[in-house]
Amino acid sequence: MIVRLVVGLLALLAPGATAPLRIRATEAMAPCAAAAARAFAATGGRLATVETGSLDDATADVLLGSGVEITRALESGLGRDDSDVAIAEIPWVLVLADRAPAVSSLDEAVRAGLEVEVLAGPAAYEARRFLSSRVAQVREGRDLAELRKAEGALVPLSLAGPGRRIRVDVPALVAQAAVGARAQAPDLAGTFLAYLGAESGKRAFSECGVSGR
Repeated sequence: MIVRLVVGLLALLAPGATAPLRIRATEAMAPCAAAAARAFAATGGRLATVETGSLDDATADVLLGSGVEITRALESGLGRDDSDVAIAEIPWVLVLADRAPAVSSLDEAVRAGLEVEVLAGPAAYEARRFLSSRVAQVREGRDLAELRKAEGALVPLSLAGPGRRIRVDVPALVAQAAVGARAQAPDLAGTFLAYLGAESGKRAFSECGVSGR
């Protein structure tokens, strides 16, 4: 089910309001995309909606995901060639529930018998491979709500939520964006991507707890 985060909803209800920029973001990127969209609107840019889901909608103005997801979108013709821009790196963390034992690393957690779930999907390939080298069977969370109920969850920092956080040696996700192949507002989408590629846009995107590139 697609979750829509509407940025500046009251302004959109004003008479003569212009249609918002449509941003399609994968789950790990959605919180950061919403932060960047709010900042973009505050600088005089158009208001935007952020849709959370897979990058399979070429009519979205902007596609925002991990490097591997954006590469797949471009190769599949869902995004415009040579429109992609790198924005930030999102590190992985092990999030421990209050009931979890006191450990200081993933290896300690595994030795303590703690059950660790990991994010599903192509963006989490390296995280699943990292975890599979330490446990007999990798457990994937079906959705974010399930992951947050787990005793231990291996997730991007943008999805960490409450709980104790431990950094792990999984290669960080590289957040990237591209213009949708059939974008309704391609020029505005290009302006937003230029904003994301600039220092101010990277800072706004990183408000969700990631590090700018």
